[in-house]
Amino acid sequence: MHGQRLSGAKPVPNPDFESTNGTLCGIFGPNEFTTTANDWSAPSQGTPDLFFTNIDPACWNYQTNSTYAGPIGLKGPQAPRSGNVMSGIFAFTIDGMEQREYIQVPFDAPLNIGMTYVVEFYAAIADYTEFGTNQLGLHLSTQQISIGSDGVLNYTPQVLPNSAIMDTSEWVRVADTLTATEAYEYLTIGNFSSDAQTPTTDNPGYNPQPGTYGAYYFIDDVRVERIQQLNVGQIELQANRKQLVKIVDTMGRETKATPNQLLLYIYSDGTVERIVTTEGLRIAELMQEGLGTLLIMVGIIIFTARNIEKEAARKLVVSIGIGSSVLFIGAIMHLLEDDINPPISGIVMVGTFILLTVIASAQD
Repeated sequence: MHGQRLSGAKPVPNPDFESTNGTLCGIFGPNEFTTTANDWSAPSQGTPDLFFTNIDPACWNYQTNSTYAGPIGLKGPQAPRSGNVMSGIFAFTIDGMEQREYIQVPFDAPLNIGMTYVVEFYAAIADYTEFGTNQLGLHLSTQQISIGSDGVLNYTPQVLPNSAIMDTSEWVRVADTLTATEAYEYLTIGNFSSDAQTPTTDNPGYNPQPGTYGAYYFIDDVRVERIQQLNVGQIELQANRKQLVKIVDTMGRETKATPNQLLLYIYSDGTVERIVTTEGLRIAELMQEGLGTLLIMVGIIIFTARNIEKEAARKLVVSIGIGSSVLFIGAIMHLLEDDINPPISGIVMVGTFILLTVIASAQD
């Protein structure tokens, strides 16, 4: 069995926008995002915003319930996913205008080529914005990318959501597991598609006011973290030192071990490990090791049965062998638990039938 554990190396500085050069009350103009958010910048002439929970409630960018009276419409009462600060960008404005806003950050150190990383950010659609889209993505690059207008950055994002982000109450995780093919040094978030390639979905909560047109999103908790491969020996050694208390997801909800999902393993000694289990490796290795052992068992049973003279003793050995084989297959199925699926189950059952037939032939 192989597992994947996050190594703890997190190259994104200021991932939650909490580190700022003071606060700013109002709608952000050119360069104000760059001068206010430490480490982050706007790589175009677009004007990303920062929203605060610790400024004057009369400010346009106060969260959660600003008392700002206009004339620009409020985006909605969404609270930051963590801390007191979050960012906000237009992923789309008015069809045909090709306007975008992006946010960009340099890594503390380049990603290691060949290493695997979890790359993620959280997004929430602004409550009162007009549209949602599935084109809010994340692009990794080896150098800073930029454009001298508020237009589209023509790059291919490595991370995109599975569907349009339309949830106004819960933060949506946009994430993927990537192997670094280059020594990436920058991360940029925004919509990298043209207007014609940007499908939009009507937002039921749209409140027609100046500035609420288009698709506007809040962004928080951006993270890149390297995954460390664990072999069987390492996993067993760690298991002997501490007891697993429970498994929770990134929202803190208790759950079972689920393949291809980032989960938090909480142990009796107070430690917490962030682990992504790879489904394919787990199933393949259990099948290989389990069935390999079963074949050895079958060989021993057949050899023993054929070399016992008394018929009753031979039949007893074969019966014990059949029973042991069934129990062994059952143990494999139990280990696979929720990972097992109909095709794999079918293969196991067919294999079991063939093996039991071979064992039975030992009586002849």
